[in-house]
Amino acid sequence: MSASTRSCALPVLFAALTMVSCVSLQQYHPPAEPSAALPDAVCRPSTPGDCSAAVLEERDEYLLGFVEFDDLGWAWDRGQQELLLSRLEAETAERDALIVVFAHGWKHDARTCDTNVTCFRETLKQLYLTEMALVDKSTTPRRIIGIYLGWRGRSANGPVSKQLSFYGRKGTAHKVGSGAVTEFLVRLKEIRNQRHQTVAQSMTDLYPDLTADERPSSPTRLVFVGHSFGGALMYSATSQLLVERLALAAAYGDAARGFGDMVVLVNPAFEAARYEPLHEAVRHGAYPDDQRPILAIITSQGDSATGKAFPLGRWLPSQFDTYRKDSRKREQIGANRKAVGHFPDYRTHFLIPNDRTEEPVKANKKLAENCGCNFPIASEGTDEEHAAIVRETIENLRNHRWSESGEMSFPLSTLVWEKDKLPSNSPIMLVSADPKIIPNHSGIYQRAFIDFLRYMIMQAGEPVNYAAISTDRDQ
Repeated sequence: MSASTRSCALPVLFAALTMVSCVSLQQYHPPAEPSAALPDAVCRPSTPGDCSAAVLEERDEYLLGFVEFDDLGWAWDRGQQELLLSRLEAETAERDALIVVFAHGWKHDARTCDTNVTCFRETLKQLYLTEMALVDKSTTPRRIIGIYLGWRGRSANGPVSKQLSFYGRKGTAHKVGSGAVTEFLVRLKEIRNQRHQTVAQSMTDLYPDLTADERPSSPTRLVFVGHSFGGALMYSATSQLLVERLALAAAYGDAARGFGDMVVLVNPAFEAARYEPLHEAVRHGAYPDDQRPILAIITSQGDSATGKAFPLGRWLPSQFDTYRKDSRKREQIGANRKAVGHFPDYRTHFLIPNDRTEEPVKANKKLAENCGCNFPIASEGTDEEHAAIVRETIENLRNHRWSESGEMSFPLSTLVWEKDKLPSNSPIMLVSADPKIIPNHSGIYQRAFIDFLRYMIMQAGEPVNYAAISTDRDQ
């Protein structure tokens, strides 16, 4: 029996009863040497699924790359990372980019036709259409680049063993997030920073009479997204880096800068107790009016996996933890058992339907045939209508245009700010989403939510003046 098979079988003690079928630990996208078919090792698919083992696949709308990690959090192959990073360096040397890194969750992996992969492709296409709607004829659109961060979220196929894998996969997600992922994300951040520095220098040469604040800055952005245990993975990889930036902001009286430009966690499956240090850091900070969100955590009220199953799964492990004996003991016990998105003390916003919100749809197996996304998430309306809505929504976001009731409208949803919690310019948002927006744990590819998500991604960050940042303050 292989080591990977043994590691899969250990959490499943009742193999005969649960009809266990182990999903082996493997790499799906090994780097390939350039060949006659792929002279630059980049696959250009003509039909969905053509690039089943490619590290890089290139389409007119976007570039998609894969990077994979094993159960111990080790990088599968440095060659895979180097190929991907080298291509990103080349892309950002030529033009600005919008780079989105997605960490999938439980019951998924990096197979080219996994539904998380196929729906990520469709989301990248929607970002491309949104980018094209934002730019005018005199502006070069940013290159849309997606990076799919693969790990063994699916370790079993049996109908019951797949559910029991919850316990092992949660621990693995945190292990992977605490491993080589952080180094990879930091290297991505440095590519993003280098683009900003290059543009800052070129603007200095072009506009020597303008101050650094007056010169145009690079619109290159780097956004990290995680779902389910992928949210736990991404949080483990970035939370300490975010705490550092919040501490720097407090020490220097600056706006808090994110790791990259923004981290977005959707239905994340980790306990609220892990979030407390960030919550405290933000609650005691003071931020300028133009502070942008650096972390958004969005959880569906209909997510029974994190709302009901997660506390049950946490009950036994939490019995072995030691708690304070003062007035916060009950709070600690609750935070150690509940998922972060279901802990009301941390909530800052609601995402609710409006008169344009559609009824949520179920996954459609027919749409998934031929390696397609199993949800219909494409935008509706003409290009002209779409462009007008995009510009207005992004402008409202960038200028914090809340209504008197604390609401901000998106085309298919409305964001409501809880005024008695953190201020509207808080660098962290913890959003409770109505089930009509996200019906359950896995149904995140609803048109209304993808609509909201792409606007959050498009407005992430603000131009950073790297020319004015000293070398001893790495932002």
